[in-house]
Amino acid sequence: AVNSVLGIFRPYFPSLPKTYQTLMSTPRHVPIVQMSNGQYVHFGLQSGLLRALDMWHLVDIGALSLSANIDGLPLFKSSNTQVWPILAQLHHPSNKHLDVLFAVGVFCGTSKPGCLEEYLKAFIEELGHVLSCGIDHKGMHHEVTLKAILCDAPAKAYVKATKSFSGYYGCDKCCAKGVYFGRMTYPSMHSPLRTDDSFANQDQKEHHKGVSPLASIIPMVTSFPIDYMHLVCLGVVRKMIGYWVAGPRRVKLSHGSVLRVSGLLVTMRSRIPRDFARKPRPLSLYERWKATE
Repeated sequence: AVNSVLGIFRPYFPSLPKTYQTLMSTPRHVPIVQMSNGQYVHFGLQSGLLRALDMWHLVDIGALSLSANIDGLPLFKSSNTQVWPILAQLHHPSNKHLDVLFAVGVFCGTSKPGCLEEYLKAFIEELGHVLSCGIDHKGMHHEVTLKAILCDAPAKAYVKATKSFSGYYGCDKCCAKGVYFGRMTYPSMHSPLRTDDSFANQDQKEHHKGVSPLASIIPMVTSFPIDYMHLVCLGVVRKMIGYWVAGPRRVKLSHGSVLRVSGLLVTMRSRIPRDFARKPRPLSLYERWKATE
């Protein structure tokens, strides 16, 4: 799309480049780091922050707040190849719709990065520097704070070097020991809360599988919020809808009620504005609903 726009304006402004790559000074050669079980490309955290500040054109910004995301995703259905991007988001001081998301680095291999320290090394070095020293942009100095590191449950356990969410000591926020009832549950409501200090001291040895390199620069409990999308939207809400639609007779809705609710959802499709990511679908497809539905 950008190339098309440049093609329209270039006859009137010959100094404009032909392509988006030239306009944005996209590097043609990116150094690839060979790792134990894949390859890693580091684009840079500080350079991404500077590009984001250039996009805002603000004079007085003050302190900067950023979030990071680490996750893995498959590239192909017929292959084990997967990528693990490290993303960062710089939060606009007054308008969240102007937040800037950019890639800090990307790992590609046939499995998740084999060595966590190797994978996060460049990111941690830059993050530690900007958190302690801030960043300079056009003659102004900005302090930088980390709002959160966002991960789903498997990625969070990997990045924090802790037991999986399905383990007996897998809870991020408390020290409860799980109880297995067909799946791992945590019925205790009065267990001691997990704190940044208790995590750093590894007071509960069973929770830890090692020492995360991130522990040297950030608090490891308060920096990782719970995963609302998977826990609530795709967890509790989907489970409740499943009971109402196809659960035991004593709790599920009647067939007529399900049809009426589905009809209302389908009717709403024509009245849903573009601000919503998805339009409603009938209850018969609830197992395929996305979190935004």
